[in-house]
Amino acid sequence: MRWIVRVTAVVVVLWVAYAASPLWAIYDLTNALEQEDPVAVARRVNFPAVRRSLTEQIAVTYLQVSGKDARLGQFGRSLAVATATSIADPIVAKLISAEALIEILHRGWPSSALPDKATATAIEGVTSGSLGNIWQLFLHSEQGLRSFVIAVPITAPPPRRFKLQFRLTAWTWKLSAVELPEELRLRLAHELSRQIDAK
Repeated sequence: MRWIVRVTAVVVVLWVAYAASPLWAIYDLTNALEQEDPVAVARRVNFPAVRRSLTEQIAVTYLQVSGKDARLGQFGRSLAVATATSIADPIVAKLISAEALIEILHRGWPSSALPDKATATAIEGVTSGSLGNIWQLFLHSEQGLRSFVIAVPITAPPPRRFKLQFRLTAWTWKLSAVELPEELRLRLAHELSRQIDAK
């Protein structure tokens, strides 16, 4: 009977540790962002996966903003997204480094890709204060076996939040996708449109 209690206790402890591990990952990344430590940020980021997520977002937003999305069927939309993705890649390249992610996630604006922040409204960056307490963080997250999604800052309205997705890779939670706030997506899509028109 005692061994059943011990095994159950061990299983419960392991489950709690596993459930808490993504929360530790977001706090660890946030701490690295606040310290503006590119090495610590790089340890928590899967850069190829983040690059894919940003490129696709900017390409899809560009198609919507330009009105080209409405004229396309499913097949045409897939081709247009692929084309826009290849064109968006140079813009996204400016966003894919530990330093650029610090700009975007901590300061709220990628000045390397969009230097004209003066005309933008302030987007709150990710800080330890923007995460709320551990209970709020847990309630505002979506957790699966190998993925964890959180929209931050928790207190910001949904269009002004960053949606961060972490995936478990080699027993480490790594940032694998960043969904940008609406204004930032629109500004990057307009920058893409400007670059396309300039060609």
